[in-house]
Amino acid sequence: MGLIFIREETESYFLGLQAYLEKCENPCKDTLLAIEALQENEQLQTKAWKAASERLLEIHNGIIAGFYMAKDAVQESLERFRTTASGVADDDKDCVWREESIITLIQTLREDEDRILQQLEELYAIRNAGGNVLWRIATSCMERTINEKLELLEDVRRAIAKLNERLDNLYEMENMTKGLLETPQDILYALLAALQDGKVLLTGEGECTDGSWKKVISLQEVYECIKNDLYKNTEIILGDKISLTEINSIFGESNVRDVLFNAAKERGYRIDVDTDGNAYVSEVLSLLSGYTVLYDSKEGRYYVNKVRKIKFNEKDEIVVEEAERTYVDIDLLKKGYEIETKLAGISELKIRNKETVIGMGRIMLQEGYDAEFVAGMLGNIESEGSAGHLESSNYDTKKPPAYIVKLNNHGYSDYSGKDIGTIGVSQLIAYSHYIHDKCHIGTYGIGCIQWTPWDRHIGLLETYQQMNNNYPTINECIKTEATYMLYEISPDSKSFSGLMGKVNEKTDKMEGEQEAYKTAVVLCKEYIRPKEDTSVPRGEMAKKIYRAMMGEKDNEP
Repeated sequence: MGLIFIREETESYFLGLQAYLEKCENPCKDTLLAIEALQENEQLQTKAWKAASERLLEIHNGIIAGFYMAKDAVQESLERFRTTASGVADDDKDCVWREESIITLIQTLREDEDRILQQLEELYAIRNAGGNVLWRIATSCMERTINEKLELLEDVRRAIAKLNERLDNLYEMENMTKGLLETPQDILYALLAALQDGKVLLTGEGECTDGSWKKVISLQEVYECIKNDLYKNTEIILGDKISLTEINSIFGESNVRDVLFNAAKERGYRIDVDTDGNAYVSEVLSLLSGYTVLYDSKEGRYYVNKVRKIKFNEKDEIVVEEAERTYVDIDLLKKGYEIETKLAGISELKIRNKETVIGMGRIMLQEGYDAEFVAGMLGNIESEGSAGHLESSNYDTKKPPAYIVKLNNHGYSDYSGKDIGTIGVSQLIAYSHYIHDKCHIGTYGIGCIQWTPWDRHIGLLETYQQMNNNYPTINECIKTEATYMLYEISPDSKSFSGLMGKVNEKTDKMEGEQEAYKTAVVLCKEYIRPKEDTSVPRGEMAKKIYRAMMGEKDNEP
């Protein structure tokens, strides 16, 4: 029968592969979720489990990469096929090529060519014989016949050439189609093998494959492809809002690509430009700059919120105002980069409450406080506590103070050393009012500077209440406590309106780590007010933090 090429059938096969992959998507997702859930199970921490976990991680990444590769391979092969097929068959709408028919047509046309050549040979012989006037008149008519035969010969030869081209294209399409089909098929088989291995490890049923799918699915190669796609999509999403080239100039293109990639993991490495594009880019800009970047769909711009402001209503109750928006531009991102660079230095220090220290430092720097003041405040926070954490009443080695004994006698042991996010804001407020209003005993410390005096203690809790999350996360605790702290040190503060003036007075003509030290001392005595004067070690800690923020390595143990 010979070769037969039917474009529609071949195209349908590619479309069938696409449809099959779509059916595979849910099993892939289910397997991935099952693997992730199993890996997060803290109860499974044996050596055997850790070994299995590594295999599962490999399979997990293999499934993601395999699905991505298969999807891309099918799409690419289909597009290449369509391009090639349309390029070689513009004159054949049905695009049904039969090898035997083409060869038969060529043979018939060859016979026509030979016959025309023979006729031309005879006509040339007659014309060239010579003769009288009548002969010359007759040969002029013959010339027209010769020209017609030559045109016909050219048409036949063009037809032969066209058919030979089609025959070559038929062979080319056959070889190309085989090649285009092999790649997506191989990847698909590898993906199915990875899924099989995942199923076996998850359920214990069946047998694992020989692992040869790992030779087909190249994670690194796929990841680079994903990074390129994400980069292109990000450029489209950003449009003229912010230049991606300018973002690269601040953070470095390689780092930007890595952040784009990591931010896309939970989205299956696929970003729909139209549906979740701006949310994705907001997350990326947040990771790069340290700001919490959001998207204003009405304005078509990205923005950050400054710390919310505290005011008091007619009843002298705390009211937290909406945060002021600042739209993101390249200068803001550059400032964020400089801030995160400073914070990176802090992260290398061996200090307590590191997450809180860095979180509070980030907010203060973003709000415009200079590095010396921030270091001074962080030196105090490092000595106090974590955001949202309650004072411990556990005194194993020494006698607890009298107020702690009284607190424990009134149920404080149920709250001691716990976090507000675990207890709940409303329950803690109720308890604080109980011990203060009914029991008439002192309160306990809360948060990063252990707010203890009643007016400040309840002020902080009411601020938490205004944030409308009864069980705040650590990041929400940091934001809440930063909101309250920045109110306390502002000129609007009821108790500390003159604090910044005192700090400026005591640190006048100082700079650098000495200013950070003195700031910490003043804040300790005038703002934090611990029961014992620990201003000197806090000042020394402030110096260490300042040096770290400036990129200086600290040699102290």
